[in-house]
Amino acid sequence: MTFPFNDFSGIQADLVNILLSEAWAQYVSIFAIVDKRIDSEVKKAALGGRNGKCGSTIEVLCPQLIEPEASSGRILTLKLAFMIKDWDTLAQGASGSKLKGEQIAGYLLQTFWQFSCGGICQALYPDPDCFTPVMQEDNAYRMFAVRFRATFDLTQANRTSQPGFTDGALSGGNRTITLVDNQPGGGSTLYYTTDGSTPGPSTLPGSTPPGTSIVYSAPISVAVGALLRFRAFGPAVAGVTPFGSSIHDVNVS
Repeated sequence: MTFPFNDFSGIQADLVNILLSEAWAQYVSIFAIVDKRIDSEVKKAALGGRNGKCGSTIEVLCPQLIEPEASSGRILTLKLAFMIKDWDTLAQGASGSKLKGEQIAGYLLQTFWQFSCGGICQALYPDPDCFTPVMQEDNAYRMFAVRFRATFDLTQANRTSQPGFTDGALSGGNRTITLVDNQPGGGSTLYYTTDGSTPGPSTLPGSTPPGTSIVYSAPISVAVGALLRFRAFGPAVAGVTPFGSSIHDVNVS
């Protein structure tokens, strides 16, 4: 099943693998950071080194999607950051990488300047604060941040059209309501609830509590005063499954 969404989760892994393949970084320990890494792990790697050399590390941070300074619509900005740690005494010693933090920063800027990761991103370009020394409490090493940005095109979602409804007869405090599939070509599956829960397949995170959504198949009788909530999920077109529609709420009267 294919969904029309631009996934940027693989960019961090691409950046790590690119660094691992660069000759200048062959003696630098490389990390992919999703959450804050315990500093002792990085220190251990710096002491142990890579390919027999030690004293230098690069942490590739998880990409951040940020609001652009001057843009609108679906064009957003992806922010990519690298943290360099330079144990200078180790790095310049007999078994050291012989690299300084400033040199690593320069190599990073040269490596990724106008570099394209493919897929959803335009080429990388330096952030306004592309190189910044970072103050920290451990005097055993120096730390620097190198930052890039890239344009991220949030592809227009192929969303199912919001369904409609028509009122029917009122009988014994209940209203007959007919739900209408507004998806061009039809074929949507309509889900509804009358208990305030989120309509949709029970496998969806928002469809709680599970099992309260009902698949619409014929006009329904709903108590006056109840909240009727319904949503449509369109069929796959050319192998692509569209997003579900927005939720339509009706206070039955």
